[in-house]
Amino acid sequence: MLVRVASVALLIAIVSFLLILIDPVAGEPLPQSVVSRQDADRIFGMTRHGWERVAEGSSYRGWKISLNPHNTGTEVMASDPTTGVALSVRPYYEDDQGLPQTLVIGSYYPVGFAAEATEQLQRDIQSAARKALGPAYSVSLVYTRSNRLDVIELFITRRTLN
Repeated sequence: MLVRVASVALLIAIVSFLLILIDPVAGEPLPQSVVSRQDADRIFGMTRHGWERVAEGSSYRGWKISLNPHNTGTEVMASDPTTGVALSVRPYYEDDQGLPQTLVIGSYYPVGFAAEATEQLQRDIQSAARKALGPAYSVSLVYTRSNRLDVIELFITRRTLN
């Protein structure tokens, strides 16, 4: 039951990522936080086995969930078949016993779904994530546009504080 509650909470966070990044009325990206410190702390505190259990129990009404296993951890991807928007969460593990080294949160939008993410908007999104996560985390953003998709990925790492 605990795994089920955790997986539902995780998917709510993923879907919230979409709602935070895109204003569905205006179709404009919004420079607000995309991940909370609480979510990051929880995921960075999970062993690979714990993450795999959460990933396997993932579901969200109306969204198609797919699990993409990698040798560094399973990616959970949620896609909305109506809009073509997809969101992903993928922690990177060096081994089966340790905690994740990096967390990648991705959002994938059909070209034209929202305005192109300008450099200023990218800086604003990255800044908002840094502010929400605080000094314990480092955040970098990568934006790419293909002929089909706009992709925004946040790479989050836990800082080593001495």
